[in-house]
Amino acid sequence: VMILMFFLKEKSSVRGNAGKKITLDLSRFDPKFKQFLFATAVFAIGNSSDAFLIVRSKQLGLSVILVIAAYVLYNITYSFFSMPFGELSDKISRKNIMIMGYSVFAVVYIAFALIKGPGMVWVLFPVYGFYMAMTDGVGKALVSDMVAKEYAGTALGLYHFVLGIFAFFASLVAGLLWTHVGSAAPFLYGAIMALASCVILMKLPKK
Repeated sequence: VMILMFFLKEKSSVRGNAGKKITLDLSRFDPKFKQFLFATAVFAIGNSSDAFLIVRSKQLGLSVILVIAAYVLYNITYSFFSMPFGELSDKISRKNIMIMGYSVFAVVYIAFALIKGPGMVWVLFPVYGFYMAMTDGVGKALVSDMVAKEYAGTALGLYHFVLGIFAFFASLVAGLLWTHVGSAAPFLYGAIMALASCVILMKLPKK
């Protein structure tokens, strides 16, 4: 916070809209951004908390320590590949990177639903890291590409609002499915939502 206060300087042009009434007017945004936001919402409603992955791994036979170790592999993969995928998205379609990421998510979730032993968990967690590396930073960059510069902050805030609010409901639905249907159900549900989001993204205009 101290570094932000004393060392980060903003250009005066950033405050060009000061004094204007703050409203959430979606009409200012391009239709392709709204479509992307819809795809994000569809994905997020199936993207339950990673706690379900951890509990599922314990159910499959991993100890708490081994589950933590497997989750560390996920974080290492995510951290290591975030920059390469970010650079790749600067050269090719960000939309395609997002589709690839959501597809990886679907594959991992289907696998977590179907596997019977703990061995595959050591593969699935690192692969899950690829999904995050492909979508976390790239999603933000794609939002920035789709909106006018003066609305970039609003658009990013709206994007994260959609991710957050629907993630809450995703975990609620996943918990109900786990309790009343079975432990595989939340993962199959999440995979279906991710694939549905991919279909919506495929229809997103390139320009």
